[in-house]
Amino acid sequence: MIAGGAKAPLFLLTDNGSIRPASALALRAAAEDLSNRTGQTVMPASLAHCHRIPAEELGGTPARRLKETLLDPSLPEERPVFIIPFFLANRGAIVRLVEQAIAETREERPQLSVELLPYLFEEDGAEQEILARAGTVRVREQIRPSDTQKPTVVLVDHGSPYPGAAQVRNFVAGQVQAFLHDEVHTVIPASMERRDGDEYAFTDPLLEEVLRRPHLSQRPLILLMFFLLPGRHAGHGGDVAEICEEAIEESPSLEIRTTELLGDHPILLEALAKRVIGALGNG
Repeated sequence: MIAGGAKAPLFLLTDNGSIRPASALALRAAAEDLSNRTGQTVMPASLAHCHRIPAEELGGTPARRLKETLLDPSLPEERPVFIIPFFLANRGAIVRLVEQAIAETREERPQLSVELLPYLFEEDGAEQEILARAGTVRVREQIRPSDTQKPTVVLVDHGSPYPGAAQVRNFVAGQVQAFLHDEVHTVIPASMERRDGDEYAFTDPLLEEVLRRPHLSQRPLILLMFFLLPGRHAGHGGDVAEICEEAIEESPSLEIRTTELLGDHPILLEALAKRVIGALGNG
């Protein structure tokens, strides 16, 4: 059953989805935060994967996918629906999947109004610095007064076969460098993984390769996690953590300080809340 009145706007906070309970719970917490900030009904609805998580691992309430929520018979067709995209990039396969879900819903329920709100990342405009400002705060949380050397920052994302995602990574890394200025030694963009082949070289450098650079052990290294939610990559004991552990085994003098993720940062949540309020004003 979907909460809210028959004609009250429904906002769906949508991520890619994960089979990890921590990811679904974090998305649920972000949706609840947005509800509290805006006074509107905001529900989590992932693109995929989350339905595989046992409900008992989610407090007894199963996670919902976007498409099944949009097609739920308990959702009246006169109720306007707004999708809040909870992604770092604004292009690539994920964007196409969201657009596909909307298109298929419109075919099956043509009377249902479904609108996609702006993505977190924008190349220009007043809010182009949202991700970088949140990332900058995360880095500053790891800088210590006792540091005798300015830390190196490595901004790491998942890695994507689409050039647009790497462009976002590099763009935000440059913004973080500008915000931090002389507080850090440098900011290096990197990815957790990439596909084989020269055609995917835009994803480089890989995190494991960056961590092997000898000079990095001479100063603290702050790993800026360019991820919104925990999962098998960014969560506790995830792929990124394993890469760091292996690097420290090879170079015990390497000091890595890993930031918190971005998804629950107030800067991001406030930006999303503004999108919700803006949608109400345009309705």
